[in-house]
Amino acid sequence: MLERICLATLDCGRRLAKFLLPYGLVRMIQQRKLSPLPIPRRSERVGVGPSTVIPISEHAFVEVYWVNDEFGPGPSASVYVHDDEVMRLDAFGSPRGHMHLNHNQALGCPEGGSARIYFEDGDVLSQIDRSVFELKHNLAYALRTNCNPSIHGCRIDSRSLALAAERVRGAMLKLVKKHSSALQLRTIASPFEERH
Repeated sequence: MLERICLATLDCGRRLAKFLLPYGLVRMIQQRKLSPLPIPRRSERVGVGPSTVIPISEHAFVEVYWVNDEFGPGPSASVYVHDDEVMRLDAFGSPRGHMHLNHNQALGCPEGGSARIYFEDGDVLSQIDRSVFELKHNLAYALRTNCNPSIHGCRIDSRSLALAAERVRGAMLKLVKKHSSALQLRTIASPFEERH
């Protein structure tokens, strides 16, 4: 419990720093040039079990992992370009499945928080399909709208992206099969939640 509180406090401090400091200084901290502690990827904070890393290009990869009951449950995929999370896909089923674009950048917005784009109603499997679609068709948009010049200028080969997206689908489906009991419990509770 104490470890979770410490991680939450550290995360809050990072968010405040991103909001108050100029982007170049924040980027240096993110690249660990000024930070003695490594910034953990999302899978290290909310994941259950090992993650699967799927390369897209030299500077881009997708990490697929299972998100625990506190935030999910369900499969999730984070797309990293130059070690910055530019897209997150959370296939949790209705009504909780959603995605984020340029998550770290959104945290620095004056309104705070991170904008979610919710998926249409559907089960976890249909939202995995939606996640693969979003990865194939909207990653380029996430890159073009990123403030970081190295990410903004990054281009991903469409064939490499399509192959990686199908591997993401396979990894997410494998996690669903492995954690099917957690999803069944969620499905039983879900009809009550959706009515209210």
